[in-house]
Amino acid sequence: MINPSKRVMTAAAVLTLAAGALAATAGSAQAAVGVPQIVQGNSGFAVYCVQEAADYMLDDSAYYATPDGSFGPQTLKVVERFQEQNQLKQDGQVGPLTGTAVWHWTQNLIGHIEAGGGSIQTPWGVPLTNCYQVLPTTS
Repeated sequence: MINPSKRVMTAAAVLTLAAGALAATAGSAQAAVGVPQIVQGNSGFAVYCVQEAADYMLDDSAYYATPDGSFGPQTLKVVERFQEQNQLKQDGQVGPLTGTAVWHWTQNLIGHIEAGGGSIQTPWGVPLTNCYQVLPTTS
């Protein structure tokens, strides 16, 4: 039989670990699972998120797509280069694997901007932190 005082100590330890885990994840945005792929011909906020993240990650004028939310031929070229640089299949489509990499780089971009005291206001009036809601991801 387990000593009641040990049972209380064990329960307290479990609750402490659970509270720590919750605190560690509080406020951290999780990307969206089940969101449709982003492909050439699409337009809107999701495409804008891809363009911003790819521009930040690539930092190469040859691979720059004006962040206008329109997935045209230049954005396709940028997505393929982004995929290559992140060791992903180069199909020009932003599915769950590419979307996860895009969200990673978006978080880096946000951190970089916030560290400098700034913020990015998108043409949609939505903060860049909301990209996680529109990017297809694996988790």
